[in-house]
Amino acid sequence: MNNNYKKLTLNYLLYVIFFYINEFLILFWEDSVQLSRIALVASFFCYLALVILGYNSMKAKKIYTVPKGFSLFILAINCVFLIAILYIIMSVISDSYLNIILIFNAIVAVFLGITAVLYFGKFGDKKAYYYFFGAFALIFNDVFGAIGTYFIQDVVLNTFDRVLHLTSFYLIYLFLVNDRKKVENLSIDSQP
Repeated sequence: MNNNYKKLTLNYLLYVIFFYINEFLILFWEDSVQLSRIALVASFFCYLALVILGYNSMKAKKIYTVPKGFSLFILAINCVFLIAILYIIMSVISDSYLNIILIFNAIVAVFLGITAVLYFGKFGDKKAYYYFFGAFALIFNDVFGAIGTYFIQDVVLNTFDRVLHLTSFYLIYLFLVNDRKKVENLSIDSQP
């Protein structure tokens, strides 16, 4: 346990803090537009910390592979979903500040998806799967959350949204505490 504590980086701790701020504020968002805005800003910084966490883990080693197939397909689906949901939500919401925050959240979500695909393409090991699926669970969570909040007030959809959010949290924790094992058949640059 003490060994796992040493692996928790500042970016991970920021991710956790903003994750829980977002979760707490979501409980009260219906009562205040201001709380809804703050929850979305916390979500933005949660995404940003996760992007930086993945980028810092990825830049440490120079392994040359190109992302392809499954990971690019998932990224393309997410981009299409995000653009469609963003367009629909912005047509429903009349609050211009909320629309601006949503645009920034969509942009950082795309960067998170790109980082996850690059990380998965670069390493392709168990640790990469944790980051890849954790990042996309967080993105899909927000897509389902937006649908459940603004269009379909369904308990099942909102529950699925929460399950994805907590699954993402757990997968990112596993990503951080698991050590990378040697991967065969990859060319590694030996220079620092």
